[in-house]
Amino acid sequence: MNSTRLYRTIYIALLLLLISSQSVLAENVIVVGFPEEEAIPYLIKEGEKTHKGIVMDIFLRIVVSMDYGIIVKRQAESNGLKLLSKGEIDAWPKSKELMPYPGRFLWTDSIIDASQVLLTLKANSIKYSKPEDLIGKKIGIRKFSEYPAFNSFIKDKKITINEVETDQALVDMVLKQKADAAIINTYSAKWFINVLKADERQFEFSKIPITKAGFHYMFSNKTKWASFVAKFNSVLREMIKNEEVKDIIKKYVH
Repeated sequence: MNSTRLYRTIYIALLLLLISSQSVLAENVIVVGFPEEEAIPYLIKEGEKTHKGIVMDIFLRIVVSMDYGIIVKRQAESNGLKLLSKGEIDAWPKSKELMPYPGRFLWTDSIIDASQVLLTLKANSIKYSKPEDLIGKKIGIRKFSEYPAFNSFIKDKKITINEVETDQALVDMVLKQKADAAIINTYSAKWFINVLKADERQFEFSKIPITKAGFHYMFSNKTKWASFVAKFNSVLREMIKNEEVKDIIKKYVH
């Protein structure tokens, strides 16, 4: 073999090795979507490149422990779900209970409870167990939220609804007694109670949730992610058991 042919052979071998290495590396990277619409304290964005929050921190810890890298793509949710369906991103954080056709995707176990409860001041406590308990009350909710169990009462004006843009506005509304109660997620309420420098002991959370939901990660329904999701769930269960999840939550709320 002459030197030219030898160099060409070595060059091709190295090129194939490089391509193979890049392919392997690509297999160990997850492209995860992050919603432009924050869900504090679960998903928090800082600047253009920092992504954190209870759900994101737990996700990162599990994925890194599985020797995967992460590329984060920030998107509006409507666009993010389209990209997920096309396979252009691999995972998206979402409450499985809010998806009309959850079977189209692979789902992790619930990373953390995201159920909504009734927030009141203890001085104006409402013992909630059913929608009828809110008759004659003014209730704060987020704009565009839907609570089918309350529809008939709202339509008949037996329950008054006050819609606001943010969870902070919901907490502030209850604090200033502009509403009798608000429907809000527990951890979000705790976060904004702290932001508003209020005393959490003033507030009461209903023991019975208004809606039940958990934060999951939904994955592109590709065969390669099935074993990953199974392993992810196993690590998550171990983190819950040894209280690592609880420790992450304590970084954000107490």
